[in-house]
Amino acid sequence: MRRRHVHRWGLMAGLLAVGGACGGCLVSTSPGLEVLAGTWELKTEATSDLSQLLLTFDRRGNLTGVTIKISTVTIEPSTVTGSADVNGDQVNIVTGLGLGSYFVFNGILDASRTSIVGTVTLNITLPFISIKIDGGAATLVKQ
Repeated sequence: MRRRHVHRWGLMAGLLAVGGACGGCLVSTSPGLEVLAGTWELKTEATSDLSQLLLTFDRRGNLTGVTIKISTVTIEPSTVTGSADVNGDQVNIVTGLGLGSYFVFNGILDASRTSIVGTVTLNITLPFISIKIDGGAATLVKQ
């Protein structure tokens, strides 16, 4: 009788070990922030003043850099603050660019995970330059 009791506990411990080793096996396949890793370029028809806007994320999906090109001038803010969130295929990015400038993007990640179609709200205010987009159609394209 005692041997059967020990055998049951051994079986349960084995199942728990397999379950622990396969911790992600039953988890949804929805992408996490790491899907943002790399550089993304903003494409929008909402303004012609903005030549290029690039967002760079590290391998964990943390925003590490922003590059803004206006005509022949390139601006790379030294301090980038904000957050990104990926919930299923929904992507939300909010970032402060300094001096009252900001970037907000909400969109849907495509199946190939190389573009995000959505809307952008953007305010870039520099001496002699002001670019504003309020909820304009936009796409982020992975570079």
